[in-house]
Amino acid sequence: MRRLLSILLVPALFGTLLFAQGGGSVAPKNGRGEKKIIHLKSDLSGPVAPGDSVLFLVGNVAAQHNGAVITCDSAVRYSDTRVECFGNVLINKNTTYMYGERADYDGAINEVRVYSDLVKVVDGDATLYTPNFSFNTQDNIGEFWGGGVLTNRQNVMEAQRGYYFSDRKELVAVDAVEMRNEEYQMKGDSVIYNTESENAYFHENTHIWDADGNYLSGDRGEYNKAAQQDLVTRNGY
Repeated sequence: MRRLLSILLVPALFGTLLFAQGGGSVAPKNGRGEKKIIHLKSDLSGPVAPGDSVLFLVGNVAAQHNGAVITCDSAVRYSDTRVECFGNVLINKNTTYMYGERADYDGAINEVRVYSDLVKVVDGDATLYTPNFSFNTQDNIGEFWGGGVLTNRQNVMEAQRGYYFSDRKELVAVDAVEMRNEEYQMKGDSVIYNTESENAYFHENTHIWDADGNYLSGDRGEYNKAAQQDLVTRNGY
């Protein structure tokens, strides 16, 4: 057996996590970002209509706020805090890159919503594909819904919705979660996965199979990549 499967009958300590049972986000949307205007530049710009405060921007458009940079082919500036971007949209904040065909940025709540048939989010070796993605540029927390697939080295994770904590390199996957690589397969209701360590923390109704045909289930535990070990701390079988 290539991995050690063990059941611990003692409580484990996990980071505090509150799952949103509805559609709400755990990302604080409290407006604690920069209060100054969104900085914009482009090759060409002007009012959409004579005397209009709404501006169009065309060619090498770039916007900046809270340290995040958005580039695109064209944009419409509705106010000092809101801009809509079109064509080859790229949002970059620290090591996180988001790609889409359209984006709507609201600086008042520090949130960018990215739209595309398939939005791509890249952070190091991890890539997330999803039809719906938003990102808070102040707290560096993203949210996806409508399904998502994460690839990270040899690991693949699928979930209906979840959150990406860029500063901690953690994906919180919720609803119909499945994670797999060449050595094991995991299915459960919710999984916290670290893209750097490749460790996974699972919660509720989790089932694990390894390459040798061994089976393990539990309602709370951890998969340690370096030790190739599963630790189950509640309702283990």
